[in-house]
Amino acid sequence: MVPASAGLQISTLGSHGKDFRTSILRMTLMSLLEVSLLHSPSTPPS
Repeated sequence: MVPASAGLQISTLGSHGKDFRTSILRMTLMSLLEVSLLHSPSTPPS
């Protein structure tokens, strides 16, 4: 069975899909940047 909230989320993603993808992309890029800054051995200490 599919909960009623799932249908609401699907319709919301349909109408605001671009904003949702943009926010996901932004969060992904920020997390990747954070990981690369934290774990990059070639980064000299400031």
